[in-house]
Amino acid sequence: MKKKAISLLLVAAMTATMTAGCGDKQEAADNTTAGNDAAPSTEAAASDDAATEEEEEAWSGTLTVWSPQEDQDTGWLQKECDAFNAAHPNWDVTFEMQKLLSQQTLRDLQMSICWQTITSLI
Repeated sequence: MKKKAISLLLVAAMTATMTAGCGDKQEAADNTTAGNDAAPSTEAAASDDAATEEEEEAWSGTLTVWSPQEDQDTGWLQKECDAFNAAHPNWDVTFEMQKLLSQQTLRDLQMSICWQTITSLI
């Protein structure tokens, strides 16, 4: 009898959760429409945030970036680091690049691990 009562309680809880989570979408649309009345104050807050972002605090440091060898050989990673520095002129960031294994070596290593896992299951 206790198992049936617990089962019914759980079914009721799951049903209530489902109806709350999968509620009427019209209510969400009404809430969105009602929220448009506050748009002017939101726009003012957004302009204040933009002004704050322009006055970024200066930061200086070294970041270590790990990437596959191919990303460094093609110059892609250096281009991305330069773009980051251009986007943040108040920051003095030095990028220290470390090479990982090549992508082919990583694929070979993954295949080896998969093969070992499969053979241990058999």
